[in-house]
Amino acid sequence: MVEGVGMILPPPSTFAEGQRAVALWLMSAAGVFCGIGFAGVILLLWLGGWTVASESQRIMAISLMGAGFPLGMIAVVLALAVGGPVGRFKVSAGKEGASFEAEDRDPPNVVTTTKTEVQP
Repeated sequence: MVEGVGMILPPPSTFAEGQRAVALWLMSAAGVFCGIGFAGVILLLWLGGWTVASESQRIMAISLMGAGFPLGMIAVVLALAVGGPVGRFKVSAGKEGASFEAEDRDPPNVVTTTKTEVQP
């Protein structure tokens, strides 16, 4: 590794692997952006110069945002895992019931087996 340069990752070997990398970077950036926005809204509600009478409303708003933020992130991650560019899972629901299947869209690797016998 070159000094002063971060870890260099190898290029993706398949299209799906590249799409997973892009989705990972986008989800990471979205999480950072949402976290900063969440902290900003809490600071606004906490330090905004509100009246004492609105304290219970501010606490309720902070708690609802605190519950909604992780639930929203979980929903986005599941949506990307099920139907997005990383879609490794297949989920369906109907009158017969619900099903969940894991599948790999990359072609299977070819395995070659050799056998060597040594006879005295």
